[in-house]
Amino acid sequence: MEAAQFGTGFNEPSNYFADLPTRLAWINAYDYAGYLNNILGNAKFGTTFGSPADGFIPVGEPDSVPPDEVGGFPAQNLAAARGNFSISAWADQKITVPIVEVPSDTVDIAGAEEWASILAQISGGNITAKVVEISGATILADTAQDMNPMGVEFEYAGSDFPDPSDAAGIMVQQGSFYAAGDNWLVSYFANLPPSTPNDVVHLNGSTYTQAQVYSWINGNLTLGAHSLDPAVRQEAYLAATKLVIALGLYAWLFQSDEFWYWRSWMKGYELQENPEIGGVGLLVFYWVTKA
Repeated sequence: MEAAQFGTGFNEPSNYFADLPTRLAWINAYDYAGYLNNILGNAKFGTTFGSPADGFIPVGEPDSVPPDEVGGFPAQNLAAARGNFSISAWADQKITVPIVEVPSDTVDIAGAEEWASILAQISGGNITAKVVEISGATILADTAQDMNPMGVEFEYAGSDFPDPSDAAGIMVQQGSFYAAGDNWLVSYFANLPPSTPNDVVHLNGSTYTQAQVYSWINGNLTLGAHSLDPAVRQEAYLAATKLVIALGLYAWLFQSDEFWYWRSWMKGYELQENPEIGGVGLLVFYWVTKA
């Protein structure tokens, strides 16, 4: 689908983010620390509304990946952003891209507007990103294979149970809700001709196609989900996380901290071990009982 459905001012090609250097330029440009401290408000209010995220497995869950093993948490790198943009397929074209946000989400709208300003700077004005506000229900409806007009959208996900297979099954693995909605298929990547000679994934001094890397991601996720050996699971999920980062599938903003309120007669809270409320309260619904 074309971004033009959001208005005549948008000219983002449907294959704009199929180009890996383009995705990496956007990811490198985001000010993650500034968002956490000043927009989400950790430093501004002296509390923790959210923490850095280094992949699809929430910190605190089994087999979560230590940040130092994947190069640390995401950080803004303007030199890398400029470098990736300069070798991208769209470096010489002026492209206007929508960033889709939920209406009245002033926090993430502010983050998107700052991101747009930085993207304009690192691209010499060739990237114009504009916030478009549409309802959450429409965002979910548009997240459909071969029908998604959103090149960039703010999304969130929580694990329904504290295991990496659930998080991967929502966000990353082929056939999952967000992966399917973003057209992440091994066949899609395989049929995608490189937009430039730079449209390759660099790993350990070698280059690979996006199809190869996405296939390896899925293989590791399947191995991790089905193995009963803790060491095998940890290695598989670590490998998958590194590959997801290298493939530039997401800009990982933060892991939320949330407040819980419950009645004195609610029992079973001690069974809740997940650091996040999966599915906006599903774990509370499943595990907390009335005495």
